[in-house]
Amino acid sequence: MKFTSIHFSNIRVKELSDFLHVIFPILNALGVHNAKLKGLLVGLSLAMAELDAAIPKVSLKGETRGIKECDDHRDGEFLTFRTFIEAFTHSRNPTIREQAMLVYDTLKSNGYHTLNSLPMKEESTAIRTLDALFKVGRLADALAALNGKPLWQNVVVAQEEFDGAKTNRSELEVAEDAGDAAFQVGKRAKAKCSEVFDLVEALYMVEDKAEYAAAMTKVNLEIDALMALMRTRATLAAKAKEEKKKKEGDKPSA
Repeated sequence: MKFTSIHFSNIRVKELSDFLHVIFPILNALGVHNAKLKGLLVGLSLAMAELDAAIPKVSLKGETRGIKECDDHRDGEFLTFRTFIEAFTHSRNPTIREQAMLVYDTLKSNGYHTLNSLPMKEESTAIRTLDALFKVGRLADALAALNGKPLWQNVVVAQEEFDGAKTNRSELEVAEDAGDAAFQVGKRAKAKCSEVFDLVEALYMVEDKAEYAAAMTKVNLEIDALMALMRTRATLAAKAKEEKKKKEGDKPSA
């Protein structure tokens, strides 16, 4: 198992900062297993702090309010789903109760059992992890048997809306010229992150610990989300360029 390939050269500094802040807690939990890895993680945390200090601060009050509203909607959809599953854990039918407990215990073990107990970014990680789990094996079968798929899909859609709001804010944040200083710090942070990735992969190959595999799975979900954000940005930029070209072509000649 390996980390998904990530094109660091295409990531803007603010996108990089946001990404690192999401994956760092996941990776940092592995530091207890290896002294060298712990040292690299310390180096990465210092680079992250330096990067944050180099990024210009912009006012995003309206966009932040929009993200909060999307987060509230996401929490509401999850509460509906969780309550639905919890009701079946009290069923007198042993088969239904067993299926419900399987789903409910998965919610608890993946850090999203207590509503609003996690920061927004960590909620996103938890939902992506749960969605991957609910698509295969016994969990997929249990969710289908309980007719819980439509309610879980509502959670996934709410997560996508949250991601969209984050993308809009990111567009405004990265529109600011971060300058060469932040760019150079970003290069160092990317290098530190790559070193951590390489060592985790090597340790997993040698030690085959489940903790490494679990961390890589979670980080890969975040990489997929970041790559999707960059594809969306590229698509929007191309569309804006095409519309601008079209408008210029429609202008009457002098």
